[in-house]
Amino acid sequence: SYLGYTSWLDMQGQLVAQDHFTVETVRMYHKLYPGALIIVSTWEDENEEIIQELKKQENCVVILNKYPEFSGLLNLNYQITTTMAGLRRAKASGREYVMKTRCDYRFYKKGMLDYLYCLLQDYPVDPSISYQQYRIVAGGELMNSMYRPFWLADQFNYGYIDDMLLYWDYEMKDPPDSPAEDNT
Repeated sequence: SYLGYTSWLDMQGQLVAQDHFTVETVRMYHKLYPGALIIVSTWEDENEEIIQELKKQENCVVILNKYPEFSGLLNLNYQITTTMAGLRRAKASGREYVMKTRCDYRFYKKGMLDYLYCLLQDYPVDPSISYQQYRIVAGGELMNSMYRPFWLADQFNYGYIDDMLLYWDYEMKDPPDSPAEDNT
């Protein structure tokens, strides 16, 4: 399909060693979405054997990140760090669309990138919105969303690379001033 050649799959977060989950996910994505490039954006202290195995995979790029000083509420600073590193790499490659997911998730739907692209075309952004070119397709999150009712969950997002960069370019939060304020 045409869309595979314009898309990145950005997997972020901790690698899953059990049953070779992350490595097998990359292999499966390569078969399901030929032409799509896969970024695994994780931590520099992850399992070296898994990192080396990922680097051997066709169409796979591994990015190793340093942890931020503070995890942030619900580990948001961790999510921002690995996601933004992957999105910046996708942007630098010239790819136009990105499916962002986590290393502990897997999607099995063949043709999914084509389907997601068509959703963006079929449901355009209101013309009065000047800062966003397309919508962002996202999975829902029921837990922890009471305080952020319009929050897009981090398990799955798909969109135009510039829109995704704009969404994820969120200021990392510093630690609270007192232990009573610590909600992590």
